[in-house]
Amino acid sequence: VTPVRLASEPAPVPAPASPAASIRAERQVASGGEIPELPMKTPPVRLVAADCWSAGADSRSFSGTISMSGTTIHEQIGWRGGDRVIQTSVGDLRMCMTAEQMDRDGDSAPSAWIGGSRRVVLETRLPNDVRSMEIEQGAITWTVNGQARPVDAAASQWRDALLAVLDPIWEISRVRGTVSSLRGEISSILGERSSLRGEISSLRGELSSMRGEISSLRGQESSLRGEISSIRGQESSLRGMISSERGAISSLQASRWDSELDRNEIASRIGRHENEIRRIEAEIAKYDAAARVREVEREIAAFNVEAKVAAVEQRLRDFDIEARVAAVERQIADLGVERRIEALEKEIAAVDLPGRLAELEGQRDAALARLRSVLDG
Repeated sequence: VTPVRLASEPAPVPAPASPAASIRAERQVASGGEIPELPMKTPPVRLVAADCWSAGADSRSFSGTISMSGTTIHEQIGWRGGDRVIQTSVGDLRMCMTAEQMDRDGDSAPSAWIGGSRRVVLETRLPNDVRSMEIEQGAITWTVNGQARPVDAAASQWRDALLAVLDPIWEISRVRGTVSSLRGEISSILGERSSLRGEISSLRGELSSMRGEISSLRGQESSLRGEISSIRGQESSLRGMISSERGAISSLQASRWDSELDRNEIASRIGRHENEIRRIEAEIAKYDAAARVREVEREIAAFNVEAKVAAVEQRLRDFDIEARVAAVERQIADLGVERRIEALEKEIAAVDLPGRLAELEGQRDAALARLRSVLDG
């Protein structure tokens, strides 16, 4: 394969072609206009830079459909920066076209790009065959395997055959994008409704939170009252120990009439129990359950649970959950979800995606066969 020369390299000057007024394209473009004529003239001594097929190195933002492996682009159809681009491959054949600085308001097929762009590049690549055409402000450069050629009938035939393939590929992408956009609108509408329903859930959650706040306040008061019960329980436990000691003393005193027991031993045991009673009484005095209870009761009074509960209950009344929920439900009704979705589904049905795709794919396959024939010719 002859390597493609860069623009800076010298290129052989081709022999001038025989003059002719023009070669008119045989087919009409989808927009109803004709493909611009290719004037038969000798191209300037300049070769097309190999910039049609992007391998992923272009850092400009892309919008459209794209197929990639890692950073390598296999197919892209849409916009890269301000340029329209379509590049795709079928088997060993790679095809691409770029149009610089196109009007983004339109959505014309590739065959109409030539008349609306400052610079257009078309290219086909096979393992042993690379053909490129650059059209820049009326100047046309046509190369085959890196060699400049006269812009002749073969160039026009190649161009028309390539555009005949790219047009239905572009339209397939456009139709799929239209249906995808309509389905996206449906998702967006459903998302709006879900968001509003979530707002209702949030309102009910706030209501539950305030009710939970009341429960928490009551729980804190109950916890303080539980401390009082615990204090009194501790005092009761100590007093129960005293009762137990006194019971032991009574038992010992009753045993004094039993001749088998040593009365001195009995007196000693009674003394130990009495000492234990004094120790427990001292512990009770030190524990000072009454003072502890008074301190907790002061905390309960300061906590003022009834005032706090009343404040939360007022917030609950002011929150007016039913009015708020009703307002959101009116917003949901105003969305007209079912009506809008039904209209969008009718638009999707009108596109007839399966039928339209079958038609376009048939056009693409027939055009691809013609392009293969031109490339093999």
